[in-house]
Amino acid sequence: MRWKQRPEGSNWGDFGPDDQLGRVNLIGPEQVVKGAREIQVGISFCLSMPLDYPGGNKLNPRRHPPQLRPTFRDDIPYLNFPLAKVNPAATDVISDDQVLLCLQYSTQWDSLAHVGALFDADGDGRAERVYYNGFRANTDVVGPVDYAEDDHFEAHDCGHGHASHADALGIENFAVKGMQGRGVLVDLADVYGNDFRNVGYDDLMRAMQTHRVEVERGDMLLLRTGFAEVVLSMQRNPDENVLHHSCCALN
Repeated sequence: MRWKQRPEGSNWGDFGPDDQLGRVNLIGPEQVVKGAREIQVGISFCLSMPLDYPGGNKLNPRRHPPQLRPTFRDDIPYLNFPLAKVNPAATDVISDDQVLLCLQYSTQWDSLAHVGALFDADGDGRAERVYYNGFRANTDVVGPVDYAEDDHFEAHDCGHGHASHADALGIENFAVKGMQGRGVLVDLADVYGNDFRNVGYDDLMRAMQTHRVEVERGDMLLLRTGFAEVVLSMQRNPDENVLHHSCCALN
């Protein structure tokens, strides 16, 4: 087993020692049927922001807008490319794209490998970098450098170049599982407005009571803070001071 003790309040091990889904395990056939029964008018709508929002990199200097480019062969871009150039009998016209995308830039693609913690999972009195269910930094979630606990977290080259990969807890686990079910909206912005406010448990319960919202086991909880609307209103020219002092934040 990867751990001898788990963080207080966590669900490490509740779904098995090798589980990579966490409470997504609660979404089963019953929850999918419940979600289908909620459908009344059959209208679909998107919950994500455009990939090129918020704009620039003022909010986080590490994160940049996506770069969309054609694929190349022999330095020739394959966009509106007439295949007759290589085969006179061909009539196809080819457009073939590639994209460099920061997964935390716009609507974030977060898995359980996104945030871990320093925690003494071994019970030896020393904290190590661990993720859900005790999966380890640079054993299961691998990057180009390792930050050695014994050396004041000094960075050491792992010999992978700039490559990184999650051998456990990757977002593909959610995709394979499937995320259909009952979505439940708690509209914090409607209750508390768009001024900055830390929302604790009591505040969350008050908002749910205001709108008569009930959350059941296996539901997918959506919290509307108003932040997305503020970002979109800035038309890809974000004011970081305004954004950092707007909307609700859970604590």
